[in-house]
Amino acid sequence: MPEKIPNGVVRRVPIQAYLSSDHVSPATGKTIAITISKNGGAYGNPSGGATNATEIASGSYYVDLTATDTGTNGPVFVLGTASGVDPVNVIY
Repeated sequence: MPEKIPNGVVRRVPIQAYLSSDHVSPATGKTIAITISKNGGAYGNPSGGATNATEIASGSYYVDLTATDTGTNGPVFVLGTASGVDPVNVIY
């Protein structure tokens, strides 16, 4: 069951990225573009415009969603994509 995010709050979303070559090796040093879908709508940039995830280490990244990004009732899909990386999809 996905975590629930209260409507209209700021949230840091962690993601884990893996290389598409073997699907198990952490994807490090990648520029992962983030798009979101609010309540089943089309994917688009977060409210701040084109956004890339911030790398932590070992294939772990995060993206900060604003109150505008989480301000629609229903599920929020966070999609991360990069060349050579399996798509990362987190649902709240």
